[in-house]
Amino acid sequence: MLDCDRLSWLIVGVPDMTDLLDQIDAQVAESARQTIAMMRISHFDLLLAGRKIPDAPVWSLIGRIRSSWPEQRWVLIAEDITSAEEIQARSLGALMVIDRSIENDCLDQLAVSLRRRRTEAAERSINPTMSGIEQLVRR
Repeated sequence: MLDCDRLSWLIVGVPDMTDLLDQIDAQVAESARQTIAMMRISHFDLLLAGRKIPDAPVWSLIGRIRSSWPEQRWVLIAEDITSAEEIQARSLGALMVIDRSIENDCLDQLAVSLRRRRTEAAERSINPTMSGIEQLVRR
């Protein structure tokens, strides 16, 4: 059975995330190149991407990830996010855009939501004969 309480996150370009590393199974990539290499060998429930990626703009990295792993969930997290950056992030499929100077508990709420989705997906895969109506009733 899947361990639904542990989510695997990959963090790139977001400094000072040590407080989050204690709460989740997170790995930190130091560059865009390392991010791609890590994604080739491991599955990550969520990618947290910031602006401070040394070898590529965040938009180039996300574009490459979206073309290679279109189902990859990701979040832009940075300080003082502009409207243009939020629009660009959302156009590239960001689940959330988090301004670190304002938001504090968004990542906790996101982790709870992802765990719930993962649990529901695991339950559906355990009992694939259950009809869509039965699955809705179980919720």
